[in-house]
Amino acid sequence: MTLKQKAKDMRHAIDMMEGAMMGWDELMDLPENCALDESDADDLKLEVKVTWKHLRRVLSAVGECNRIINSDEYVIN
Repeated sequence: MTLKQKAKDMRHAIDMMEGAMMGWDELMDLPENCALDESDADDLKLEVKVTWKHLRRVLSAVGECNRIINSDEYVIN
C-alpha cells in the first residue's frame, strides 16, 4: 500500500468520525448547555440521548480508526 493510499484511508476514518459526531446533536450541544470546564468532577456522569443510527455511525467510525491504529500496514518509520 502506498503512502498516498494510507493517507487517504486515515483521512477517510477521520471524516467518518467527524461526520458521526457532528450528526449527534445532543452531544454537540453539550458545550452550549453545560459548563464544560477542567473541573475535578471527573466522576460526573452524563446521559446524552443518541439514536441507534448515530450510535452505529460512531461505532463504525471507531472500528475503522481501530483497524488503522492496530494494523502494522499503517506503521510509518
